[in-house]
Order: sequence, then C-alpha cells, then structure tokens
Amino acid sequence: FPSHDIQSSHLLHSKCVPRTPSIKCPFIITTPPHSHTLIPDPSQSPQVSFGVAEESFKFVNEMKENFEIHKIPTHTQISVITEIPEIVCNSLFIKYPHSENLALENINLRIKPGSTFAIVGPSGAGKTTFVNAMLGLIDASSGEILIGNKSPRNAIASSNNLISYVPQDVYIAPASVSDNLTLGFERDTFSEDDLNRVIQQTQLQTFINNLPNGLNTHIGNSGSQISGGQKQRIGIARALLTNPKIIVLDEATSGLDAKTEAEISTSLDALDGKATRIIIAHRLSTIKNADQVAYFDHGRMLYLGTFEEVRIHVPGFDEQSRLMGL
Repeated sequence: FPSHDIQSSHLLHSKCVPRTPSIKCPFIITTPPHSHTLIPDPSQSPQVSFGVAEESFKFVNEMKENFEIHKIPTHTQISVITEIPEIVCNSLFIKYPHSENLALENINLRIKPGSTFAIVGPSGAGKTTFVNAMLGLIDASSGEILIGNKSPRNAIASSNNLISYVPQDVYIAPASVSDNLTLGFERDTFSEDDLNRVIQQTQLQTFINNLPNGLNTHIGNSGSQISGGQKQRIGIARALLTNPKIIVLDEATSGLDAKTEAEISTSLDALDGKATRIIIAHRLSTIKNADQVAYFDHGRMLYLGTFEEVRIHVPGFDEQSRLMGL
C-alpha cells in the first residue's frame, strides 16, 4: 500500500472464499522498477546459484498452478477523486480464526473528512487490526467499516489517490531517489513541480542537494546508503505524491529526530481540511492537537474524544502523557 507501491506485479485470486475474518486475496507478488536488470539470467550465467531463493521460486510456481493470475498494467494512471470521504464504523467486530478473543469489539465511530484522527493504546490493543480493516486487508466478523458509503476494497478500487499508507519500516528499492519517490508509476507521470512539492513538505531538499547526482543518485539495496530518518522521509514523500484524500501514518515519524519530526508535522498540519490523517502513535506529542483521539485496549475503544478529554477519562493515558512531559 498504496497502489503506487506496486510497479510490476501479478494478482493471484483464490478459487475458494476463506472464512472471515482473514487476510483476503488477492496475493500480490511485486518487483521494483526495472527489476529485469537486477535478476541474473540463468541461461547466461550457468554458474549462478539461487540458494535459499529456490524455495521462493517453488512457492511462486505452486501459486501459479493453484490460483488465477491477472497482470496489473505496468503503466499506472492516477484516478483522481476530489471529495474527501467520511469514514464510519458501525458495530465493528473482528475475530481472527483460531483465536478465542475478539481482536476488535463493538467499535462505533465517525471520522470527519479532512480531520486528524489518532489511535493510541498499549501493544495488542487492536490499533493495527483497525487500520488493516480500514485498508481492506481483513474483513469484519460482524458490523461494518465504510469509506464514503463503500466497503474499503470498493472505495480503494475506485481511485488510487484515495489512501496512502506510511508504515514504520518503509520499503526502499535498489534504485535512485527519484525512482523511489515515484515507485509504481512511469517516470513521466509526475512533473518536476510535483516532486519539488513533496521534497519541500518532507524536508528532503538539503539531503538531495548533498547527493552526488541529486535525485538520480542510487541509494543502495534497501536504502543501505541512507539513514533510517531519510528512508522515513522518502516514504512520507512517496505517500504525499498522489495528493491522497486519506493518509495513514503508522509511527511514520518514529525514526526522525525531534527537529525534523516537528518540521514534518508542521507540513502535515498544512493538510488540515485537504486530507484525512489517521495516525497510530506512541510518541504522544505528535497527536496532541488531533481532532479526535481513540484509546484502544484489548480490542475495545475505551474512550473517544480530544487529547485532554482522553486524559481525563483514561488514567493510564494521563500517566503516559505526564511521563512524556505533556
């Protein structure tokens, strides 16, 4: 996620329908831009050994035998929507197979278009499950989550500038900075102004100016030649490039120093009213001004309100805030 993180891939659709809730098909097998230059041709290199990768190839062949394969077009256009949709949860319950406990229990909420919605709580509280349901990766056992009155999958399928997702661990392709920013799209999809906009928003300008070939500088396998904070900023810039209507930030600023985090937070604040921001946060300073804060624990939403309201009603959250000097 988002859709422009996929450059050349196959969707393998299951011939059977798994019981909900489960991670649903399609499975996605992806390769980065220009990947044909990265994989040796065995016929030309008879001495090459694929080692443990051999098991992966066997897995792919088995998948191809048992699933229908549909090729995603390599040239991806941006299908633009102009209105920010409302996100609504109605009596949402999720229970994973083989688990005795509910992952989410009776979640009811409404996220206003263009607002900032923060999700907090201890590990295992259900924060990631909620986001995965919103991204259409898992189904509800009962109840529903709607994006603009559509199921998440239908909403996302209607436009690839609807949602962008920034994980804690951003994928960096073995390619240039420019290719990593536009990952999944043809190079001429975005203008120089588009790139400059997200570079400024994410405070990447100084970093790029100091590279030997600027945007065309190769940054190594998995970004081995750059810092964790720089990877994170590239991931945020990539997510902003399509002007998404909803942006999900999963601890997205955790790898940044305090100064850079504050600068990027200011840039993201400029999205207020232009995009809905869903933030999973442990560093509470990043969500103090959120429109709504939802405190999750053991799959239940204990309280929904402003930052200060949650402090009043959830003692554990108040204690955590005080320990962080808030």
